[in-house]
Amino acid sequence: MRVGGDWLTRAETQAVFAALSGQAALAVGGCVRDALLGRPVRDVDIATDAPPERVIAAAGAAGLRALPTGIDHGTVTVVSGGIPHEDEVASLNPDVQQRPGCNYCHAILEPSAAHWGRWTQQGAGFFEPTRFPVYRDECRECALGTTACSDLCRFNYVTRAISPEEEPFLGMLSSLQFLRREHQDNVTAGPRQLVTRGIADGRLTAMPRVT
Repeated sequence: MRVGGDWLTRAETQAVFAALSGQAALAVGGCVRDALLGRPVRDVDIATDAPPERVIAAAGAAGLRALPTGIDHGTVTVVSGGIPHEDEVASLNPDVQQRPGCNYCHAILEPSAAHWGRWTQQGAGFFEPTRFPVYRDECRECALGTTACSDLCRFNYVTRAISPEEEPFLGMLSSLQFLRREHQDNVTAGPRQLVTRGIADGRLTAMPRVT
């Protein structure tokens, strides 16, 4: 199945693809979903094999505005001809549950992800509360440039703010960054409760125990 529409062929979108010429670049995510559902496409997600720094440089060379909205996990926002609109640019709202283009999925994902708030991103390590408090003063101090950041801070705590809205999170455990108050109980409950709920409401199927 081929997906298309004026959102893909319009000059603003093609300008971004042209800037990424020589790199693999495909429209993905919410724009494809909305096109299939017949909804208006307000912004376009593009997956590319170019690293964020190269995307920023390519966009600048093409006269486009690039914003490092999520550069730590490989996301860059490129504004082309006012699309996305200035009041929709992701960097203005660090809460992905409210960001245009992100909110559809993250309104469901974030409450579930909170159950893993005390676990590393790979899920293999537990952030024991006495060793890994929610805030660590030394990590905030190094983030502000007063001291050098230790590996513990760099790997596990927020030590860089992409925008002024993210500055209050400096020194906070990375896995709890942007956590909403109503989801804090999910952190305490942990992933076991997430699985239990998933089995109860039918989202997950309990596997028979092999003895």
